[in-house]
Amino acid sequence: MSSVIEDRYSLRVSALEILRKNLKRLREKQRLTQQDLAERAGIDYKYAQRIEAGHWPGLQLKTIEKLAEALGVPAWRLLKPARTASASASRANDQRGAA
Repeated sequence: MSSVIEDRYSLRVSALEILRKNLKRLREKQRLTQQDLAERAGIDYKYAQRIEAGHWPGLQLKTIEKLAEALGVPAWRLLKPARTASASASRANDQRGAA
């Protein structure tokens, strides 16, 4: 039973780590400060700062949606794992082999 709990915990931590990285990457790509993003999203600056730092007590989907809207992306983009270089290369090789 403990392995199920550990799997749920690691999945939750992984998803939130993906959120944190995507949030920072998209914010920096748009040259926004954490303060700018918080204002656009209508959330407290310190809370936005904590989310990006990986401290997300009580984080709700509604907050993720506000952050996504402030960045001009759908909420799923904040939760989508980034493609790795090896995954991109593998996909390109698969497409060449099919041609």
